[in-house]
Amino acid sequence: MMKHESWFMRYMLRAMIHVIVLVCAFDIYLTVKFHDSLIYTEENPIARLLIHQKHSIVTHNDSGTGHSIVHVSADVSNLVLAKTLGMIAAQIVLHEVMARAKLRHAFAITGPPFVFQVCLFVYLLFR
Repeated sequence: MMKHESWFMRYMLRAMIHVIVLVCAFDIYLTVKFHDSLIYTEENPIARLLIHQKHSIVTHNDSGTGHSIVHVSADVSNLVLAKTLGMIAAQIVLHEVMARAKLRHAFAITGPPFVFQVCLFVYLLFR
């Protein structure tokens, strides 16, 4: 029979993994929502590379005013794919760590990604 402390600690590990996945999902949502402006606002150089691989500039001439309107459209499909695969891989690895490792090792491994994701969530909310 599992001790109460052990059960609670495993529950906390599961909760931490769920928070990590939820923040990843929120980040993917924001990527899709703001896909047109990510060309200019993305701060991660790897993400910028994935975004800039495919983009198009379409120019429309407004005949009434004679002004040209430039619309930059970004293809974020590679970025969304990379974020999704990373989220799935992280979830699998962290669940395996939780199932196989001692509790203190599992917390030592799960803790840093959890803290990073919480910080990322706060940053994304107030950016």
